[in-house]
Amino acid sequence: PLVDGLVGFCRRWRPDLVVWEPLTFAAPVAAESLGVPHVRFLWGLDLIGRARHHHLARRPPDAPRPDPLTDWMGHMARRSGTVFTERMTRGHLTLDPFPDPLALDPVPGVDRLPVRYIPYNGRAVSPGWLAGARSGRARVCLTLGATAVDRLHTGTGLDVNGLVRALAATGAEVVLALTPDQLDALRDPPEGVVAAGPTPLHTLLPTCDAVVHHGGVGTLCTAMVHGVPQLVLPQVIAPMYIYDEPVLAERLDRQGAGLTVRSAVLEGGELTGMLARLLEGREHREAARDLAAQALAMPGPGRTAHTLHHLTHTGV
Repeated sequence: PLVDGLVGFCRRWRPDLVVWEPLTFAAPVAAESLGVPHVRFLWGLDLIGRARHHHLARRPPDAPRPDPLTDWMGHMARRSGTVFTERMTRGHLTLDPFPDPLALDPVPGVDRLPVRYIPYNGRAVSPGWLAGARSGRARVCLTLGATAVDRLHTGTGLDVNGLVRALAATGAEVVLALTPDQLDALRDPPEGVVAAGPTPLHTLLPTCDAVVHHGGVGTLCTAMVHGVPQLVLPQVIAPMYIYDEPVLAERLDRQGAGLTVRSAVLEGGELTGMLARLLEGREHREAARDLAAQALAMPGPGRTAHTLHHLTHTGV
């Protein structure tokens, strides 16, 4: 239904360009059926493009039938009046919001166009206490996305309370930008803990000295553009939801702008020590500022829009 509906809509509306996210393969089918250019917009590392490249590289040339993606997209393309090409899996261009230290190595055949990450949190009211005087202590944000609380209770060695106590043991002010369900699990928080609840990170993180999180792209990249050192706990994500978080965490760690907890079981003392290193070590702050400078130097949306406008006239 999505392919037929999208193709029909595009034929009525006649777009000059189709921008699609990496899992919506109906979009390039629709674009190719109209003969208009199409562009992938990455919301994470290009693991899909890399997996596609490795799959084709390992596939014997005399394989008896097309691979499943080629088979399915080829059928959809023929039904829509066009033919399948590999361009349908990668677009004319691929918009990539990651600066070079975090981006994956180039994938052959993928024309990567860097674009600056713009933090987005939707419409929100910034809490009044953010504009107030600081306590004089370092400020640390804790955010765990929307899927981590069950994982904390079932497999990582610490529940929310243990995690909060470990972070507060550094003496920092710990701001809990958690969901209501996660806050409901909190019992007797230590002194210096602020149960803020859902808070727009683009307003909170510029006031923080560090952020502790699960490795989600939105949190990681918002911290990145604001130059905030990061402590990443990818193991708190339920396995069924893991995508690129461990890979991103490792690349951030390698660049020096953050630290990654690699052990499957979280230990309070280890977390306290790692957070203390982020707060006290100048090298992590400098690396985070350097990464922010590289991210902010990437072409902004206006410049990217100019490139895409050119693409609609040239098709290349």
